[in-house]
Amino acid sequence: MSSRAFERTIEAIRSLDRARAPSEVCKTLLGSVRQFGAEYVLAGVIPMPGATRQHQISSIILDR
Repeated sequence: MSSRAFERTIEAIRSLDRARAPSEVCKTLLGSVRQFGAEYVLAGVIPMPGATRQHQISSIILDR
């Protein structure tokens, strides 16, 4: 990893650390991954196999 890539990674982590709301986290993540063509973000915990649809939906932490 180049030193420039490392610096950009550290800055992205710092930006995430400064985020005070889920919407800010989404905005920061999208800003970092847009260069790869991403337009949306979805994050959550993986529910146990056989979980109900409602439980699966409640496992979503971020979506945009």
